[in-house]
Amino acid sequence: MAWLSWLWLVSFVHATEREVYSPALEEAPWQFEQAGQQCRLFQHVPRVGDASFVLGRKGSLQFALQGFRHPAGDTLALIRLDPPAWQHDRQAETLQEIRLSPSGELALLQPRLANRLLQELEHGQVISLFFPDWADAQHALTIRLLPVGFRPALQDFLACPDQLPPPPKVELPPEPPRYAIWFATDRAELTEDATRQIRKICDGVKRYGDAVQQVLLQARADERGTEEYNQRLSEDRAQAVAEALVEGGVPEEKLRILALGESQPDPAGDDPAAWRKNRRVEVTLLGAQGQAPVSPEKSGPEKAAEEARSSQPAGVQEPPSAAVTGTEGG
Repeated sequence: MAWLSWLWLVSFVHATEREVYSPALEEAPWQFEQAGQQCRLFQHVPRVGDASFVLGRKGSLQFALQGFRHPAGDTLALIRLDPPAWQHDRQAETLQEIRLSPSGELALLQPRLANRLLQELEHGQVISLFFPDWADAQHALTIRLLPVGFRPALQDFLACPDQLPPPPKVELPPEPPRYAIWFATDRAELTEDATRQIRKICDGVKRYGDAVQQVLLQARADERGTEEYNQRLSEDRAQAVAEALVEGGVPEEKLRILALGESQPDPAGDDPAAWRKNRRVEVTLLGAQGQAPVSPEKSGPEKAAEEARSSQPAGVQEPPSAAVTGTEGG
């Protein structure tokens, strides 16, 4: 039914006023700069900020609107390809529908889409970022990125990663960084608090870089409900966290998931306080010498729970206060 959403957007645009932000031609040429451990290719758009492609030493391309914030916060945007007037045989194309962050920012896009935008600009295409409900939902906003001066700056940009200085050596602390993602009863959806915690984890992985060899996810559920149901619930919680981490830039190959269900309660107990603390996914950043808690297939639950508790910092143990609701499971 995706065509219905496009039909709605087309009719919406015709029913609202439209604003277009685009650089003037004399200010449009793309610019290149090297800043620290990053290479940046950017075009300044008045009243918006910088449209930026970013490359690091590992060559993973990303794109973002830096300095831009949508007043409505969490909303949809369309990334479109608008061929220039001289390409009469090519039609406009919608590349992707994306959702802005809760703060209204167009955060770093994944490499696949960023590469497509880079290639289209290199071939002289105009990229449009379309926001159907700008400001008071009565105005549609289009931000246009022009290909003016793109190729000369692109050459310097692509050669930049090989010229970056080696990153300073960063080591994980002796105590592996641990984070807790809390969930409501019988739910696997990420809350706003969980989303903020995910961002902290992604920042931590980026900060420690290659020192992080593994990102361990231990997902639990409380004891209410059947073992089978709680096992599935812990798997769903782990999957929700894993997807958010990958979207935030954590390499998928570094993830290791242990869905424990109700098999290893930590802490043990059959009261609401213990249930709250077991509705979580615990995320641990491990280095080359780090010892992950052993999988339940290889050790008893008491040993794994004891290891997890012995290395868990105090800040991880208390979930936000919340009412215990629902009776299906933990």
